[in-house]
Amino acid sequence: MIVKEFFLSPEIFTNSYCNGIIAERLENLLRYVKNSGFLISLNNKDWFNNVNKFINLFDDNDKEQYKNKFMLTTLLKTLDTQKRIEYHPKSKIIPEKEDDWLNIAKETDSQRKIDFIFSKSGDCSFNTHTMDELKGELLERIQEPVSYYEIKNIDNFAKVFQNILGYAREVNIIDPYFYIHKSCFKTLEQVAKYLGYFRGANPQNKGTINIHCSYCGHDSKQRIDEYNMEKWPSKLAGLKKYGHIIKIYVWDMSKIPDAHNRYLTTESIGIVIDAGFDIDDKTPTNISLLSNKLRQEKCEIFGGEHPESYPGLELKYFVTASRIEKK
Repeated sequence: MIVKEFFLSPEIFTNSYCNGIIAERLENLLRYVKNSGFLISLNNKDWFNNVNKFINLFDDNDKEQYKNKFMLTTLLKTLDTQKRIEYHPKSKIIPEKEDDWLNIAKETDSQRKIDFIFSKSGDCSFNTHTMDELKGELLERIQEPVSYYEIKNIDNFAKVFQNILGYAREVNIIDPYFYIHKSCFKTLEQVAKYLGYFRGANPQNKGTINIHCSYCGHDSKQRIDEYNMEKWPSKLAGLKKYGHIIKIYVWDMSKIPDAHNRYLTTESIGIVIDAGFDIDDKTPTNISLLSNKLRQEKCEIFGGEHPESYPGLELKYFVTASRIEKK
């Protein structure tokens, strides 16, 4: 899948274990997560606090331990800032040792699959790996290319959206032809279904969906008319059961260089899809992970409260479930 999830036992971060080749492998793994994955903090912030407790025990007067402490602290802070650490609800299990953490991980894994679990001791019965194993075939599996090539049907879109939207709170769909009176409505429903999926049904977990489409694209024949747009509020009202705020921005994108490309971004992840977001049971497409730099560029253009301030964009209409506003 495009984005992989990792759980690392806090004991991996002890100074007696995290040294030499183990420290190098852990650093490489955390750098991979920074670009292409999520780190799971079980028992809410208990995991994160335990990890930091172990890291603070590194000896500042020992050159290697000081170097490893700085590396781990820096990477974990970056992961947390980039929202690549996701905090799961508390378990009834009170974690006091590594076996307790693995039992919480088993509990979570039984509800939904965790891609890779690492511990200090390993657990063959639970497919848990040690850092000593982070090489060869296992390393290749982790570092598989972050792309997905499948037919553009509902089932395949559902797999992708569950994978990348499960933790998200806000999503931007950037597609000049994302018109919800056509088959893109089915795609939008899948986005609404899986946005925040792993964060549960708490009303506080509801999110925001921003759709950015084009008024005329590069071809005047593609122009959407007011007759079709009048259907959009009622379409959006039909998605109220998911509890999200959905907003549609209709732009003149003619001066944007790569306006034809289709993107989906969240606060931590972004993808580009070659053949568009419309449902098509016959057409395959490649879906690839965006670099953090490109994701941030797209968020700067289309994110925030006033994206129309970006040069080359002219807002024509703003649509919600309750109104159509002509600009």
